[in-house]
Amino acid sequence: MGISVVEDHYRIERVLLSHPEGATIADLVELTGIPKQTLRNHLATMLEHGRAERLDAFAWAPTTQWIMAILREAAQDADQLRSRASRAGVTPLSHNPEATPCHNAHRAPDPSDPA
Repeated sequence: MGISVVEDHYRIERVLLSHPEGATIADLVELTGIPKQTLRNHLATMLEHGRAERLDAFAWAPTTQWIMAILREAAQDADQLRSRASRAGVTPLSHNPEATPCHNAHRAPDPSDPA
């Protein structure tokens, strides 16, 4: 399997996941730039692996099972990061009462402000 095939597959996955309500083949072709028959071949593989489901003759969507697996994996990754941070003595900002918000840090100081 060539790199372009893998890239096509990941591109289709990303687009399909960004349309959990489903997308037509025509939409997927337009959004990915992948030829229709190639797209159909990838969708068939995703169907076999439980990642995509056919909604009707023209539309496909990611399976709930696949979305839940991605969310579980993200939660596990977050838990691992929190654990590593804790072992390193780092306190997340959301749990650090001494942390100050920096939502205006990108703004230049106001020259009329005496402080």
